[in-house]
Amino acid sequence: ALTKLIDEFGLEYYMQASRELIEEGRVNFVKRVKTTMVPGIYRGLTMPVHKRSHIASTHPMAKNDFIDLVRNDMVVTADGHIELDFEGTTGWSFHPFNCAVGPMNGGFWITLTQLLNYDGRVNDGAYLAVEQYLPEGSVVNANYAGVATSLAWWTLIPIFANVWRMIGISWFARGFIEEIIMSTPTCIAGVSGFDQYGQPTGYQNFEMAAESFGARGIDDGMDCGSPIWNSEGMQGDAEVWEMTGPNVYIGRNFTPNHHGPGRFRGGNAWESLWLIRGSRLVNVTLSSSGAHNGGAFHKGLFGGYPAPGWKCLWARGVDLQALADRDERIPRSVNEAEAMLNDGRLHADEWYCGPLNAWSPNLSDGDMFGIIYTGGPGYGDPIERDRTMIEKDLANKLITLSHARKIHGYAKSAAKTEELRAKIRQRRLDESVPAAQWWRAERKRARTGDVDKLVAETFARSAALSDKIKDIYLDFWQLKKFPYTDTGTADFRTTAPTGFYYPKSPQKPYVKGA
Repeated sequence: ALTKLIDEFGLEYYMQASRELIEEGRVNFVKRVKTTMVPGIYRGLTMPVHKRSHIASTHPMAKNDFIDLVRNDMVVTADGHIELDFEGTTGWSFHPFNCAVGPMNGGFWITLTQLLNYDGRVNDGAYLAVEQYLPEGSVVNANYAGVATSLAWWTLIPIFANVWRMIGISWFARGFIEEIIMSTPTCIAGVSGFDQYGQPTGYQNFEMAAESFGARGIDDGMDCGSPIWNSEGMQGDAEVWEMTGPNVYIGRNFTPNHHGPGRFRGGNAWESLWLIRGSRLVNVTLSSSGAHNGGAFHKGLFGGYPAPGWKCLWARGVDLQALADRDERIPRSVNEAEAMLNDGRLHADEWYCGPLNAWSPNLSDGDMFGIIYTGGPGYGDPIERDRTMIEKDLANKLITLSHARKIHGYAKSAAKTEELRAKIRQRRLDESVPAAQWWRAERKRARTGDVDKLVAETFARSAALSDKIKDIYLDFWQLKKFPYTDTGTADFRTTAPTGFYYPKSPQKPYVKGA
């Protein structure tokens, strides 16, 4: 088609038309930024938690637990340009979740097409109004020749969820509140082995494309909405998935109390529990992107409560069929299966249920696995939530009565609710301390580095590449010496070898106080 176009109209016409289309893309992007966003500096942190010490078959250099700190300034200029500066981010490490320039550009391309230039005319012209500064050697620009980047999306999703949050803050300030989307982490259940037809298989159940998202400041987050990286927010039919792989559903429902609370709650989490059927061998990869191995994915739009983390389950050698033969209840949810395994109503030769990424042993016919997908973060004070919204969630079994009372101060009558909420407010006042008093007490810990080992190593890894986080730390706590030096990892900082090509990123020299 391209050669036909050039043959008919000429090369000069084609090149001129291309330039005009690219310029149109740039102009439209600048116009939309000027219309919907507020110039200024927006700051955020993302901290993906990596826990790999529990995995038996991991390379010794990768068999550790650590946190990647990704610091991000988003600058919106008065002339409609956007800059993303990642100065202060920790270095790459021994995992496949490192990013390079290409994946980072791809992450921002999703931002362009889904949030800022979604009218179908987006093209590379938008890039002319965007600049990303990716520090070399960091987890967002891993320039070492031997670094692994095969699962860069695992880090990209939490990184750009923070960018989308900052864009949402800017939109909120201009009144474009319907445009805001608060993304959630992606949980996967990857199946490999043999299917129910006896054939080799490997597939990913893509129902994760209907995970919920967070509250937007005017309403609750959408239940079963769409992650921003997928434009079609749909779970797919259970019956179709059952034809695709060797696992059938024994449970697929919302998980009560599994969202970020607030005046507006995040979208509610939901879950699936599967029974392996008709396969002699299945391995399952259960994983959640970003900071969900014991950490919080990200806070709400202006600091609202995060949702509870994800959860996964696998169980080998399960006596589920024996329960069915005796006409006894079988589990219909991940939490119910865990409770039954713990109290002996259900037996398994080997099983795991928890928040860590998990790789199952060989499973087969009659074994189980499942996932609780993550809900979205909330917005505002939970005890300011309207009673009718609480009662709607109670009716839909999205929350329990005890949760409504504890989190929202809900009681059976409006008068009793106000009385309970007044007690909660008073308890908060009784337990609180002046900020200056808190700062003095915490400064003692800050001076000696009295924090968890993973946190201490995270600070040290950031300082090994840049003074940015160190200077912020010393300035806030009014200290002269940075207490964190042990990175906990081998020092593999190195320049790229001669002849090794990797895409370069513009660099923005760090200037203290800038």
